[in-house]
Amino acid sequence: MKRRPRPRLTTGDEDAVIIAAIQNNPFSNAAAIREALHLDVCAQTVRSSLHEAGIQHRVPAIKERLTEQHSTGLLQFAQQYVGESLEFWLRVVFTDEKTFASTNHGKIHLWLPNSTRYDRAHIYEVARSGHMWRGAVFTAGITAGTAGSVITAGVSIGNGQ
Repeated sequence: MKRRPRPRLTTGDEDAVIIAAIQNNPFSNAAAIREALHLDVCAQTVRSSLHEAGIQHRVPAIKERLTEQHSTGLLQFAQQYVGESLEFWLRVVFTDEKTFASTNHGKIHLWLPNSTRYDRAHIYEVARSGHMWRGAVFTAGITAGTAGSVITAGVSIGNGQ
C-alpha cells in the first residue's frame, strides 16, 4: 500500500512571502525568516519551501569592495598602456596574490537560485581596513616567455594593507 504524502504546513501565499523575504535579504537564515514572518512552522519547513522553489543555501562569492578611486586607477592604467607593442608585453611580469586571513564572523552563507552566485546581489563585499590581521599572502608571477611557469613566489604574514 502506497503512503500518503505528508500534508503541507505552509500555504502557497506563505511560500511566496518566504521567497520574497529571502530575495530581499539573501544573507538571512531560515530561523530568522520564520521569526520575522511569524510563521508557526519550524526552520526546516522554511528551508524546504525555499528548496522547492529552487533556492539553495550556499557560500557567497567574496570580493573586495572597489571604490571610485580603484576604478579610476584601473582605467588610467589601461589607457596608459593600451598602445604598447608585443615586445613590451613580453618583458612584463604579471603577478597575482591569494590572501588567507582569519575573521571573527565565521562562515557566511546566503540563499540563492542555482547559477546566480556571481550576481551582484549575491556577492559578499569586503573592504580592507588596513588593521593588523593574522593570515598569509602568497604571491606568484609569470611572464609571457615562461608560459605559465611560476618564476617568483613569496609569503608575508602581518599587516593586511
